[in-house]
Amino acid sequence: MQLGDPTEAPPEKDQSYKLDDYVVMRTLGSGAYATVKLATQKSTKKKVAFKIYPKYKLNDTTKRKSVMREIQVMKKFEHPNIIRLYDSFETPKEIYLV
Repeated sequence: MQLGDPTEAPPEKDQSYKLDDYVVMRTLGSGAYATVKLATQKSTKKKVAFKIYPKYKLNDTTKRKSVMREIQVMKKFEHPNIIRLYDSFETPKEIYLV
């Protein structure tokens, strides 16, 4: 996902192919806007968490900007006590944070 100004709408490019790199195993938790699932990256066997935002729940620009801002902020963090954001991508129906 190209991350620019948080006020910009993200591109609607389908990146579903990235899902093929993972085996999604089970749900770890869910909240008002997103669900977190445990997955394994096929090539490295590394366990990761997917935070999945269904786009229909981000039905106004404020919510959408909030998710884009979350992605920008999380990509900047590199600390042993903070979960690192490895990737983010979207499909026509969902936004994924890995």
